[in-house]
Amino acid sequence: MKKINFDKGKVIKVFNKTGVESTIYLYELDGKIVLLKRFKDEIKFHDRVIITSENILENKEKKIELIENKMCLKDEVKILASAYEDGKFIGYFMEFDDSYLKTVDQFLKRKNKIKILKQLRKKIEEFNSNNIFIGDMKLDNILLSSDYDIKLCDLDNFKIDNLDFDIQSVIMKHFNKRCSKTEYIDSYVFNLFTISLIENIYMPYIFDYLSSEKLPHIINTKENKDVLDSIINLDSTYERKFLIDNIRHM
Repeated sequence: MKKINFDKGKVIKVFNKTGVESTIYLYELDGKIVLLKRFKDEIKFHDRVIITSENILENKEKKIELIENKMCLKDEVKILASAYEDGKFIGYFMEFDDSYLKTVDQFLKRKNKIKILKQLRKKIEEFNSNNIFIGDMKLDNILLSSDYDIKLCDLDNFKIDNLDFDIQSVIMKHFNKRCSKTEYIDSYVFNLFTISLIENIYMPYIFDYLSSEKLPHIINTKENKDVLDSIINLDSTYERKFLIDNIRHM
């Protein structure tokens, strides 16, 4: 991975500052407009503040170095180079693809949500077979084209080979506390994400919804009742199954 020193004079403007752990800038690099993801010194995560330690930055830096050689990630947001300031790793540069400027939201038509979920399920399958795990699935990290094709960003937060997740969400912690099959974490989180997206439920409230022991109509099938039961009564008997594989005819 190429290493480039940060030049404040090449910052064009802030592109997105709503991220929990970083700010995204438009940046001029070699005569082209790219994106720079710069990590914040502090991460405000739910009810706590996490200092972006040297260990976190080192873990991210190592993952960035691995990504360019991972063929299964070639169709996601392209990382161009690592960014440094005064010899310290501060973030990384990404390709600016103006055909993927929208992100997934809850107001999409159901047929488009299903298309997105099926694509994401396929990516999970390929990632997991290459020892890569997404863990925390967020709407803002799924970029959309006008044809509703998807491209994932925030790759530095994936688990890649022996480089672990930097921060675990409440859902990830819940899974790890109840189930010893860590390699199944993506299927579990994705199933919750599937319910959340289809039913327009904010992910932090997904467990409240599950207390009703119901599924959205489109995925409320006989096969999925067993999957739902394994999600609600999560333990180490959990099996890697996907709600999206069993849907009603639209």
